Amino acid sequence: LLCFSKAIELDPKSLSAYSFKAQYLYNTFKDQKKALIECEKAINLNIDDDPLILSILELRSCINNKNNNHEEELKDVNRMINLHQNFFSNDESKNRQLGQYYVYKAIAKIAINKYDKTSMIDFNKAAELGDEYAKEVVNEYAQRVNNKLNEE
Repeated sequence: LLCFSKAIELDPKSLSAYSFKAQYLYNTFKDQKKALIECEKAINLNIDDDPLILSILELRSCINNKNNNHEEELKDVNRMINLHQNFFSNDESKNRQLGQYYVYKAIAKIAINKYDKTSMIDFNKAAELGDEYAKEVVNEYAQRVNNKLNEE
């Protein structure tokens, strides 16, 4: 922990140092509050031209999810999607990660409003990007709709 703090002291704009420190606090000490503080410090640097910001936003959205702060989680996930598309628009090898962000978005929407029908748009997008979980959700949904139609 001291080495991360020292790295931040030497380079106060080091997203990697903040990211490692936040992850360490969260994963090792299970300290959501302190991890969130480190995420906030990194995000407040307004460095949106470094892909490391994605991991910081992802951790903050995860913490917000666990704390039922889904509105903030959704804001982070939308920002992650936009930044990811800016960073990796021509890199299909990153589609899996983007698909995961769309799954996070759908889940956050459902947590906010379990009747949110737009979440299926996000699951569909994630499935198109190759996310296996999203493919299962889309297939199950399609099967339920077909079953309903066959009953009528």
